[in-house]
Amino acid sequence: MPVRLITAAVSDAGAHRPTNQDAAFAASWGAAVADGVGGGPSGDLASAALVHRLVATRGGGLDADGLLVRIREANWDIRAHVERDPALEGMATTFTGIFLSTTGDLLLAHTGDSRAYLLRDGELSRETRDDSYVQALVDHGIIPPEAAAAHPRRNIITASLGGAEGDVVSVAERPATAGSCAVTGSPTTCPKPTSRVSSPTPTIRARQLRPPWPSHSRRGRATT
Repeated sequence: MPVRLITAAVSDAGAHRPTNQDAAFAASWGAAVADGVGGGPSGDLASAALVHRLVATRGGGLDADGLLVRIREANWDIRAHVERDPALEGMATTFTGIFLSTTGDLLLAHTGDSRAYLLRDGELSRETRDDSYVQALVDHGIIPPEAAAAHPRRNIITASLGGAEGDVVSVAERPATAGSCAVTGSPTTCPKPTSRVSSPTPTIRARQLRPPWPSHSRRGRATT
């Protein structure tokens, strides 16, 4: 039986500022959120450029390698904006998306600190690992997970998409199960660290575009 996603997207600027830097899309073949990196120029343009290119080229019917090519092409659009206007140098975005693959399974693409969660049989599990300074502290046992939300450097991320050859994104395969609910979003809309969630599910197969590149900080929120 063919697999089809039932998707929706919503964005909220929150209580602390009038706008956010999010871009999102929802379709029968995929859903994703990109959240512009704060602390640099035009994060809203970076997230919009990335998502627009992905939607324009349609992401359905791909394998993991094909999806990586699509994301790389979308990342080049960010670089093209910077080449046209050098004042935009440094703009970047996080990205988390779920796409249908050619096999009927799901492809989970991720970079930065946007997140994907899976709700199945009443249990919420986190499916991505934050590419962030604070997550590294948690991983090394320097701070407990419950201290991450209030850490003064919680907005520093260690991977994003900014049009550079060294940008990183991973693509992992997940089985598609009828009745499951996947949620992607930026940190302020995702469950807090104290919520009851399981550890990230190990990837079946993961790929990267290039080695890591320097960190940025960001704020904002959106959910698909």
